[in-house]
Amino acid sequence: MSFTGFDASAIALLRELPGWDAETCAARKASFNSNVVEPGAELIETVAEMLDAELIIVRRSSVSCLHRDLRFAGKDAARYKDHLLLTTWSGPEKKFAATLWIRVDADHVGFASGMAFDPKRRERWRAAVGGAAGAKLAGAIEKVESRLD
Repeated sequence: MSFTGFDASAIALLRELPGWDAETCAARKASFNSNVVEPGAELIETVAEMLDAELIIVRRSSVSCLHRDLRFAGKDAARYKDHLLLTTWSGPEKKFAATLWIRVDADHVGFASGMAFDPKRRERWRAAVGGAAGAKLAGAIEKVESRLD
């Protein structure tokens, strides 16, 4: 099935989501799944098909869960995110693969691509961009930016 869009009820549900409690979520789960999650899965599948790359879609992993990890949030934090995050990746290991993300909220759609890091790779990356090599990179970027002005 190809993506045909989100309807107005999907946008309304996304707008309401951060204010939900567990009871509201349970009551609206079926509507949310049919109006937001299913079209979201269709969107990421359609985009992946159009990109002419070997991208992986696993519906359970490609459509992020909507709850927040409250262990790391403040006492008054919203229980549910205000957006739907869709993911497709290249390669067998999602955690470390080249990845495309689509973020949909009630007012915006955003795109990002990149790669997630395990702790060892993250520390190597931070050392590279935060050390002398990072200063060289920042200088190169400044030169490009000054030529664009």
